[in-house]
Amino acid sequence: MYNSMLNIFSLESIPDSLQKYLGKPDARVKNWMFLNTPLNLIGIYLLYAAIVLHSRQIMKNRKPFSLKYLLIMYNGFQILFSAYICKEIFTSAYFSGYKLSCAKLDSTNNKLALRMARAFWFFYLSKVIDLTDTIFFVLRKKDSQLTFLHIYHHTSMIFNWYIGVLYVPGGQAFFSAGINSLVHVIMYTYYLLSAMGPKMQKYLWWKKYLTQIQLIQFIVVMIHMIIGYINGCRKPKWLICFTVIYLWTLVILFANFYFHAYKNNKLRTAHSKNRIDIKAGGDMKLE
Repeated sequence: MYNSMLNIFSLESIPDSLQKYLGKPDARVKNWMFLNTPLNLIGIYLLYAAIVLHSRQIMKNRKPFSLKYLLIMYNGFQILFSAYICKEIFTSAYFSGYKLSCAKLDSTNNKLALRMARAFWFFYLSKVIDLTDTIFFVLRKKDSQLTFLHIYHHTSMIFNWYIGVLYVPGGQAFFSAGINSLVHVIMYTYYLLSAMGPKMQKYLWWKKYLTQIQLIQFIVVMIHMIIGYINGCRKPKWLICFTVIYLWTLVILFANFYFHAYKNNKLRTAHSKNRIDIKAGGDMKLE
């Protein structure tokens, strides 16, 4: 039964007409763990959906878990893992002679090309591990953190990079994966400090800059992808178009979050201050 399901959902079962449009998966990675069948991806999504949809029911009669030391270990691991991936991607790119203007995919089995492909596989794995963030929110009863942005960002990144690693484990995509890993080092450093408790609050003044860094990342990667497209890099055009559109959705969602979380809040604070000042002056009262 299981083998029959694998055959139905195997990469070999993709119709030739669709493969002609999409191109063929990279022969080096298509049989690697978590890439060999879409069933893995479907299973991850079903499990994640069950956790999100039933999160309140799961924790209904339970107190929030502290998880302080577990969070410290988890965030520390994420920092080290992301730093390793970043180092592997940019080191492989440098010694492979990649250029920012156009980095062509090396589909051979030479040492550097395989090193890059492995780094991409680790990067995809890191996106799956990132779903643990949601589990921690559930266990700590941080329901306000389970926003559309959070869920969309985490789930879409997995799908995006499943396709990316399967078809283009290197080449022009190196910049996107490398920069994202670097940004994750910064993000999880913040989360690590935050998990250490109130004594670290004075070092967390740069929280709002995390969203700014994310937005800059998306825009820079988008520009890099478009430049590669113009220069005729050997990457499926459909994948470039898909990635650019996807990045636009992230820019819109993160910009909206930033405005409501920081800019709009700043305006409300200023407005409240004006009300207090006017009332104190006794000249007029704003309602």
